Amino acid sequence: MTFRDLADVIGIRKKELPIHGQIVSFPGTISARSGLLLQVIQQQVATIGEQADAAAVIEASGMTDEDALKLEAELLGDGAEALDRLGVLGEARQHVVGTLATWHMSGPEAAEAVWEGKAQPSAENRATRRRTAGQSSAGNGKGGKGGTRSRAVGGAASGGKAVKGAGGRTTRRSSSGTGKS
Repeated sequence: MTFRDLADVIGIRKKELPIHGQIVSFPGTISARSGLLLQVIQQQVATIGEQADAAAVIEASGMTDEDALKLEAELLGDGAEALDRLGVLGEARQHVVGTLATWHMSGPEAAEAVWEGKAQPSAENRATRRRTAGQSSAGNGKGGKGGTRSRAVGGAASGGKAVKGAGGRTTRRSSSGTGKS
């Protein structure tokens, strides 16, 4: 029996973005710790509001500046050197970081919407994306028997506003702060 490579089985691929006429590669995966930090950031944005600046969100999330720098370094990986060579700094660099964070949390379609500056993508969790794609989380051949756990996604990194409410129901917050299902 020959096993396929893990990257092929679970779809781990580098994330590539076109920057100044070059394709820059970024890590295809992030650590569980970084994934949790992204969730905390997204939940804080849902609580504070989309217009909150990055410093306020980081402070409210309990992250230190060191945590934020480590998260950015992990999202960029070796691509950070390419960004430096290409002179991608400040707001442009944060646009790359936000796109990558969205890609990790909400998938490539949501990341593309962030990248293109289109209307903010709707935040959805992995289980919802799988169901929409016609795959059940338990029977897609990619996971174990337990399927995928739902999680609230949205906020700073993805621009979404979905929050998990009582009973596991996802609620989207309007700009006025009221929820609608």
